[in-house]
Amino acid sequence: MKTRNILIIVVSLVVGIFLGFVGCQYYSLNYKCSPGLLEQAEQSANLVIDFGDGRVLTYPNENFEYGETAFGFTERISGENNLNFAYEEYAGLGVLVSEIGDKKNGEEEKYWQYWTDGVSPEVGAGNYKIQKGDVIEWKFLKYQGNE
Repeated sequence: MKTRNILIIVVSLVVGIFLGFVGCQYYSLNYKCSPGLLEQAEQSANLVIDFGDGRVLTYPNENFEYGETAFGFTERISGENNLNFAYEEYAGLGVLVSEIGDKKNGEEEKYWQYWTDGVSPEVGAGNYKIQKGDVIEWKFLKYQGNE
């Protein structure tokens, strides 16, 4: 009798562990599960848009999804705030933001450029994955390169 109870407990544990593993694998394939889910639940970053004419819009502590890019974040926040946002897509290269608000690339030889935490990233906004606490800053100015 005792052996039977122990066997039932062991089999239950093995089945439980197996189902937990299978469930996590299913969830990760279908719902972007990854390590640190609890940390991902409440991630926020900051968006700053500098129009180069004294106007600066700031969107602090905006939530973002795990894996969201600087481009996607900016596009989404712009849309949520009825701010005009346009871009051009280049095959093999990615996206180029061409307009935010009333400022279009090329006006006064100025273009939209972005920084993260005060640094010009080595990847385009469509490839830069936002991290918790990042400051994504868009500035409309003459080309600055990697300064």
